[in-house]
Amino acid sequence: MDFYARIIRGLKEINTVSYELQTAEKMTGLLKKIIYLFLIATIVFAISSLLGIGNEMISKELEEYNSSDFELNKLLFASGQVIWGWVFFSLHLFLVALYFYVFSDVDYHKLLYIQVLAMTILLIEKVLIIPVQIYFGLTPLSSIFSLGIIAQTITDKKLVHYFFAEISLFKIWMIYIQYKYLTIISGKSRRYIIMIVLVIYIIFLIISALTAYWHLENLV
Repeated sequence: MDFYARIIRGLKEINTVSYELQTAEKMTGLLKKIIYLFLIATIVFAISSLLGIGNEMISKELEEYNSSDFELNKLLFASGQVIWGWVFFSLHLFLVALYFYVFSDVDYHKLLYIQVLAMTILLIEKVLIIPVQIYFGLTPLSSIFSLGIIAQTITDKKLVHYFFAEISLFKIWMIYIQYKYLTIISGKSRRYIIMIVLVIYIIFLIISALTAYWHLENLV
């Protein structure tokens, strides 16, 4: 049976689509969806950086530049953000799919489809964060979708703030999607699947928190 990769249906009809994916012999439309995701991610990361989100380092050094130099640095920052977006998506798509392949024995293309769904969720989060940050002046550390705000009321340790800021409603949704699909199509125990999903998520969470904290330290 052929399986056509659909994103919206994959997010809404998890049980039905996962069983179809499990029995599928051939998949179509996956490459097209991956290309679309990269194009959308490029636009989103470019808009985010051009609107000044995350460019605190440039803003801090504003007085050191004349107008033309500042705009050039702003453009370079936007380019860097786009490249980082490509790296971020590539790692989550291909590397995480490879990680699941090693521990689940599921066809790699099926795992790529699961990761396309996961990255769609993270892209939705990125899109929604932009207007929140602009209109309410909130930093990623104080996102209304994450536990960063709660962490700031409990402790003064910045590293803890960044760690919990990486735990958001959308990432929990992403974990749930990965868990449900892998449980059904792999045939392995739920405990085993949740373990391998949480391990890779925690690794990325720690890396992201440490990277954000290092960036902060370089701003101070």
